[in-house]
Amino acid sequence: MSNRIPPQQFDIFHANLEPRKRSEQGGMRPCLILQSNGANQFARTFLIAPFTSQKIDRIHTHEVLVHFNKENGLNTDSKLKMSQMRVIDKTRLIKKIGQLEKEYVPKIFRAMDVMTDRWGDFRAQ
Repeated sequence: MSNRIPPQQFDIFHANLEPRKRSEQGGMRPCLILQSNGANQFARTFLIAPFTSQKIDRIHTHEVLVHFNKENGLNTDSKLKMSQMRVIDKTRLIKKIGQLEKEYVPKIFRAMDVMTDRWGDFRAQ
């Protein structure tokens, strides 16, 4: 990746998430770049969230259902697992497969708000 344009926020890459530990998402899977383009310009690590095509019949508030198409490069409807967001080294990014459509961006930030309890909705529970 050294001589290429750096990944952009909301790019979707195939990433190698092995080795994994216990309940982490693993394997080679599509992942969404979450961090800003400014941070990405010189980054050696990237904040990502992985996709899964499993159990898409139930979408939790910290997940976003994304329908596959040519633009995003997914090959099946998948859910973005914000509960599994993490930082990975740039060497785990294998190949860009697409770009997430802008219509999903507000849903992603809402799911991130849920995960970080930005508005304090879950603190008393």
